[in-house]
Amino acid sequence: MFLEIVIESQPMPTKSNPLPGSAVAEHRRRLRRRGLQRVEVQVRREDAPLVRAVAAALTDAARGAEARALMRGRFAPAPARSLAA
Repeated sequence: MFLEIVIESQPMPTKSNPLPGSAVAEHRRRLRRRGLQRVEVQVRREDAPLVRAVAAALTDAARGAEARALMRGRFAPAPARSLAA
């Protein structure tokens, strides 16, 4: 008589990698379908409200285009200059 033991390995959930089918994974899937990307940043405590306000403006349909234009104008890298004539 033999005893067969089968151990199925499932990935352990982590804060950034939830189990498939979990509420967090489903929420992130819905965000991706809407074209949104989850971004985590580290900022000073006094800058947190500002970063949240910028994120809210970027996701707002009415203010998004203007906010993007302002941010690109101030923070986007300058276009690379070609040495070709």
